[in-house]
Amino acid sequence: MYEHLSFIGIRLRAQRQQRRLTLRDLARATGLSAGLLSKIENFRTIPSLPVLLSIARELRMDPADLFSGLPAEESRPWVLVRAGEGSPVERESSHGMTYRLLLESGTVASEFQLMCVSVAPGARRKAVSGSGMELIYMLAGELAYHVGSDIVPLHRGDTLFFDGALPHVPQNLSGSEAVMLVFYLLSEEKSVPKRRK
Repeated sequence: MYEHLSFIGIRLRAQRQQRRLTLRDLARATGLSAGLLSKIENFRTIPSLPVLLSIARELRMDPADLFSGLPAEESRPWVLVRAGEGSPVERESSHGMTYRLLLESGTVASEFQLMCVSVAPGARRKAVSGSGMELIYMLAGELAYHVGSDIVPLHRGDTLFFDGALPHVPQNLSGSEAVMLVFYLLSEEKSVPKRRK
């Protein structure tokens, strides 16, 4: 169920936008926080089944539609992603940052995603947090990576590992594009919807 978390998040966001609801509108209707809903839509956390069902109900979606048409898992014991393959995905309001999902798999309580992220000079995005760990390997360029209250300079070949619960954002102050390989190990969000009175 959680092996294609990105597809579920994309579908939820599309349905919310189609119904012209903001994250705050949906938060009020479900009893969930807007922050949690944003993390689900941007696949930065694994929602529990009750949370997913609550969101689907408020969006007037058949829960089966969340999972229909997901790519079938192949039975081979290995996965190959050729150069140039992968799926472009949209996350948050990132200007100048391009995400390409290379690999995604998971179990009931955890999920991992591998993305190649390009950060243009002057790219901007608000700092975000998630429920899991992140590992970054710099493929090209330079970044000032903000993690919590620290700023970590990153250069080609550097590896950075941190708790995704800390607010974090990359900043490219150089004149050329930076490229990083990002490995997300997400854990299940324990939040449950509040009952409306």
